[in-house]
Amino acid sequence: MLPEALDIDYGINSTQGYRIQSGNTDNTFEIVSFKAGLRKFYYLSIKRALDRERTSNFDLEIEAYDGAYPAKKDTLHVNVIIEDENDCSPEFNQSQYYASVKEDASVGYRIVTVDASDEDSGANSRVVYSFDREFSGGNLFMINKYSGEITLQGQLDYEEEQDILLIVIANDEGIPPRSSTVYVNIKVVDVNDN
Repeated sequence: MLPEALDIDYGINSTQGYRIQSGNTDNTFEIVSFKAGLRKFYYLSIKRALDRERTSNFDLEIEAYDGAYPAKKDTLHVNVIIEDENDCSPEFNQSQYYASVKEDASVGYRIVTVDASDEDSGANSRVVYSFDREFSGGNLFMINKYSGEITLQGQLDYEEEQDILLIVIANDEGIPPRSSTVYVNIKVVDVNDN
């Protein structure tokens, strides 16, 4: 409910209504009134769905006016802050990742870094990474859960496996979390070791 605009006049010269003068992006809000006895009350109502990723706040200027000619007016500033809902999933900056690594690369060798971002805010936008272990190269690789950097954690052998497919999961920290996955294709490069 909006604060009451007090006017000591009576009848037509008293407060006649409220209107939104500015800040009402996409006509998102409207002012609705109701009567209770001899008093009239006004409140701000939402006309359209809110989307924080599109507009995170509205700085509304609301005007109260009377019925005199010319009308006397007063303004009220209302700042509406839209809180985030975890409605976006992380999105990787590539549809797939490709890397190659020599079979004699040492443990700790940096192979590739995956990157995902989330349009939400706060915990809903913080992304952590992991492997889908059922399909991701056993224990040969490690992913930094915060940076997305994938490193080698074991010994590769070209004669045993030339192409390795990892599946990386990006989870946000919202409740409940939202996630997405991406493939990382790793080509093992032969070195003359036999």
